[in-house]
Amino acid sequence: DPNLARFYLASDSLFTCGTQVSRPNYLAYAGLFTLQVNYTAGTHLNCTAPIPSGSIRGLQNASCLGCNGQDPNNICYYAPGFVNYRTICETYQVITPGWPFNFNASAVRDLRGFLQRGYEVRYFKPAECRRCEISGGRCGSQPISRTFLCFCPSSVHRMNCSDDASIFSLPSNYSAGTFLNCTAPIPSGSIRGLQNASCLGCNGQDPNNVCYYAPGFVSYPTICETFQGVTPGGPLNATSVRDLRGFLQSGFEERYVKSTECLGCELSGGRCGSRPTSGSSVCFCPSSVHPMNCSDDTNRVLSLNYNDPTTAILLIASDSLFTCGAQVSRPNFRADATIFSLPSNYTPGTHLNCTAPIPSDSIRGLQNASCLGCKGQDPTNVCYYAPGFVSYPTTCENYNVFTPGGAFNASGVRDLRAFLQSGYQIRYAKPAECSGCEISGGRCGSQPISGSFVCFCTSTVHRMNCSD
Repeated sequence: DPNLARFYLASDSLFTCGTQVSRPNYLAYAGLFTLQVNYTAGTHLNCTAPIPSGSIRGLQNASCLGCNGQDPNNICYYAPGFVNYRTICETYQVITPGWPFNFNASAVRDLRGFLQRGYEVRYFKPAECRRCEISGGRCGSQPISRTFLCFCPSSVHRMNCSDDASIFSLPSNYSAGTFLNCTAPIPSGSIRGLQNASCLGCNGQDPNNVCYYAPGFVSYPTICETFQGVTPGGPLNATSVRDLRGFLQSGFEERYVKSTECLGCELSGGRCGSRPTSGSSVCFCPSSVHPMNCSDDTNRVLSLNYNDPTTAILLIASDSLFTCGAQVSRPNFRADATIFSLPSNYTPGTHLNCTAPIPSDSIRGLQNASCLGCKGQDPTNVCYYAPGFVSYPTTCENYNVFTPGGAFNASGVRDLRAFLQSGYQIRYAKPAECSGCEISGGRCGSQPISGSFVCFCTSTVHRMNCSD
């Protein structure tokens, strides 16, 4: 179906013995899949004692879902909708055919076998899907951010199996057109601007075919294969080009508009680009790929307070402060700014390591400060501290710092390196999804690039909770 994909799903836990059959999270799929209207959501409850009569609306006796001999003394029930009875019962969300309150679980002798048949969900293909499928791919989405992807035979593409259009642009002096290789002539007047053209195959390839060129992206699928081409200048006179294959081998120009983050990346010795699937900016550095620039700082967590149900509090410090020989400059606090916040009782400032003195009054609030390198490192350099994020690029490297309290008196700190090793506090405001993740035994966080929610579990990373 060009507009719809259908799936039958069933939980893996229904096909293995010894696995706890509880709490699968159908909601994890809600952004991508929809449930057929003739299916009913309900809850299976596996309980260590009977549920008192009238406690749950529509409660029915039901067979348990474990294998033979598993939980032999437990009592099991079914209730319409998503319910729970936490004091004595484990819950398992089920989807069954039929209308609400019509599922008769008491009449199903082997409920486990019945649920193994699965239930139907539908994926409505987005508008981008058509081009992906025409190019030989299958459309889907990125697991965390859910942005559109095209799954192609060779790799995953952003739009279709012939793309790159979202990060590159064509100069205005190029014209787009289509080359058609046909097994029979195209009737006159079928395609606007159609011209005879030499075929693009090697000598002797498709000797009986007829080839054409037309401006724009067109097709004649019954008898022709198409090749989209881009040529310099105005409309191409393909008839006058004797060796069109050789002409196209000269290539065409594409342009990549550098993002605002690109300057920092290039100044640090990298080349800016983007991730193949999400399109977010990255910096390609000699050693590896960095999120922002080749001097992105790595922080170590000195302590973590995770007990507050709404906020996690971390004490962090730059790794470069604990090693000798490492350049202590340009850490990028902003890389974490989307998920972390700085408490209001911390003051941002800049440490400057300079090869020559900074002229008086060049930077507001400038103070003399001890250098941050190890003993003997940069022995002739002069170091300063200034409030806020500042720079003096002609002679100084800068390092962003965060200190507790109001105005920081850097001149009064004899060993500033050791002082900064005590770290600074950042806070992570737990999103609404966090509670379900923590109840399931996980810790909530976010995907490093897209920033979307994830649940860090003992075995792996999950989208919503450790049972999803």
